[in-house]
Amino acid sequence: MRSHTQTLKFVWRGALVALLATSSSLAYAGADGQPGAGFYTGENGGRVTPSNLPPAVVRADAERGLARPYGGPPTSVTTFHYDNSRTGWNPNEADLTPASVASGAFGLLKILPVDAGVMAQPLLVSGYAMPDGAMRDVLIIATTKNSVYAFDANTYTVLWKVNLGPPETDKSALCKASRTIGISGTPVIGPGAAGRQIIYLITTLQPASGVYGSQVRALDLGSGKDAKPAVSITATETLSNGRVVSFDPFVQYNRTGIALNDGNLYFGIAASCEEAAGLTTGWVFRFDADLASHQAYPMIQKQLTGELLGGVWMTGFAPAIDSQGNVFVVTSNGSTSPQSQQGLSSSVLKLSPDLSTVIDRFTPANYALLDRIDADFGSGGVMLLPPLPTASANPLAVAMGKNPVIYLLDQTALGGYSSNNSGAVQALSVGIGPKEGGVWGGPAYYNGPAGPTVYYQIKGDVLKAYHLFTNGRPSLSLAAQGVSPAISDSSAPTVSSNGLIPNTGIVWLVKRTSPVILEAYDAVKLGAPIYQSSAGKQVGLSQTPMVANGRVYVTGYGTGGVYVFGLVN
Repeated sequence: MRSHTQTLKFVWRGALVALLATSSSLAYAGADGQPGAGFYTGENGGRVTPSNLPPAVVRADAERGLARPYGGPPTSVTTFHYDNSRTGWNPNEADLTPASVASGAFGLLKILPVDAGVMAQPLLVSGYAMPDGAMRDVLIIATTKNSVYAFDANTYTVLWKVNLGPPETDKSALCKASRTIGISGTPVIGPGAAGRQIIYLITTLQPASGVYGSQVRALDLGSGKDAKPAVSITATETLSNGRVVSFDPFVQYNRTGIALNDGNLYFGIAASCEEAAGLTTGWVFRFDADLASHQAYPMIQKQLTGELLGGVWMTGFAPAIDSQGNVFVVTSNGSTSPQSQQGLSSSVLKLSPDLSTVIDRFTPANYALLDRIDADFGSGGVMLLPPLPTASANPLAVAMGKNPVIYLLDQTALGGYSSNNSGAVQALSVGIGPKEGGVWGGPAYYNGPAGPTVYYQIKGDVLKAYHLFTNGRPSLSLAAQGVSPAISDSSAPTVSSNGLIPNTGIVWLVKRTSPVILEAYDAVKLGAPIYQSSAGKQVGLSQTPMVANGRVYVTGYGTGGVYVFGLVN
């Protein structure tokens, strides 16, 4: 877990000013060097490489793009990666296709000013009745300063803004780093009373020097006012060896997105840094939607070594929920007992809906090595693959951490532990050894013209597409790949398409450089990106594009922290 905490060194930056570009000073060129496919080029017509893209500028014709009506039925995005399976696939995108994005009519339309970095994925509710009766598409942005913004997703005027308390900003002697945490995990939006919608989120607070706290909040979508009283996060557990462990907001915080299912909220907790190894255990929490009751399940039941840990952070991925309400998470390194329930680190876990039981687990064969070299399995989220009508296999899942191995798992029987990973349906090595590759984030899924496909981009490598074959024993096989490598890190791609219509699928990713780079690929062919643009400062390892209603949202750093891309005609 050391690597992810070292990235959380928030440094205040000055405001980023959006400059209007004229058509004569900025041109577009395609992957083949021909005009009109989305790569930035300089005035001399030379290709600008991803490593030195110029600062993103708002298109001169952005006002026309902002006034452009969306061509399909509006959709809402109310949870991390679009659904509780965490597929990262929006199948309801009518306007953005490989052809339209590569046409030269796609670009930066707006930079939304916010007060701090944005680690949480933006959320969107379309056609919402505001308190004044006006129907709005409401875009929700939550920042590391504990501020929540509601923007009109058509005009991008601010509908309301609230601040939920001072974020934790101490320079911790324990963690040896300055931290501004605030809201880090992606909120979730769910139904409230009388047709109202509620935003559920988690704040990390420092109300006074040396005083720390963390709260679950429930805000009315229309006004930003509290829909439920705030509740402090607390938990205490007596381990099987008699030691008492508690949730400690000074050395632990929420990084995962929040999952909502059947009136229950679920989220994970991890240590703020590896220096807290002997002090903290990871937790999975469940709150009811009224915030009136909660349960917590610790990832360590007995201190097996000098450390605890077993944090649930998944680089911002939310817990996945299956059709029975079972909760799936991946844990980081720490005390592990793969043949008992006393140490649940370095594992994919399946917990019962009430969090009373760990129903099943999968632990990689080399878990001890992963712990020793800090190669968290839990740096990546778990994605549940949608069932396939023609497949005879049980529902499947995929997971990968810092070790570049894709584990294809049976959701109904995760596989436990074995010395050769025989419990996994497939253990597909896709890179060099542990911690040399792997992901800080997770995969995306698309069942398009080429069939069911899983996308991963590991550290330092190109985006790759793996087809899922279900004739006989299910397996993943490399089917296509991009040409633009992650410069120093991995990514968390998403997919948009107009259902299963051919030639509509796009894979989107944020290349985590500084500045970050938005890339778009034809979802079937991959190859060269059909669009690239710089898109603000890096804010951490959780940036993932959100695509809805003809717009692409990329989170950034400091003021001007959310970049909005779209078509102008």
